[in-house]
Amino acid sequence: MGTDAVSGTRAMMPAALRRPLRLLAPLLALASLSGCGPGRDAFPPACPLARPLPEAAHLRRYRPGTHDAGGLMFDATMLSVAGKCRRVEDDRVVLARMRLRMQITRGAAAPAGPVEVPYFVSVTQGAHVLTKQIYQTPVTFPAGQDRVEVTTAPLDVRLPVTTHGGAAAYTIWVGFQLTPGEFSAEGGR
Repeated sequence: MGTDAVSGTRAMMPAALRRPLRLLAPLLALASLSGCGPGRDAFPPACPLARPLPEAAHLRRYRPGTHDAGGLMFDATMLSVAGKCRRVEDDRVVLARMRLRMQITRGAAAPAGPVEVPYFVSVTQGAHVLTKQIYQTPVTFPAGQDRVEVTTAPLDVRLPVTTHGGAAAYTIWVGFQLTPGEFSAEGGR
């Protein structure tokens, strides 16, 4: 009798059974290792859809009390949202890191220094708004330039991953923080 490759001991079973066990040995070894690794593939985690909210993707900010070309401080358009996701906290959270790109045009009533451009980042799941954060970015127009493109500093959004859905179950909306008067004026365009 020979030594069995599966157990490493002298085999006491018929040769017809030893061959299938030898073929199963590598599979059994792989199965025992499956719990040792991180348990995930090499693909990055799914990111939520991130986009400008159409109703808040444009802002015309006027000097208080005016709504004509002479009172326009700036005109802003949300151009894009770009980012990446990664898993954190033992894969229970997906961290979405993004930057917003916007174009700002100086108006006739622009102040001498920087203008503060208000924008928001909101997370929804279906029709429910889960969170909304408001930010401001100062925009300075270089001498001789009336239009600039601005990219925000990185913004981090933490999204819990549950058994009912991963990060792709959320939507991230970005836009300019409009006053009620600006919202109704923009909606009427």
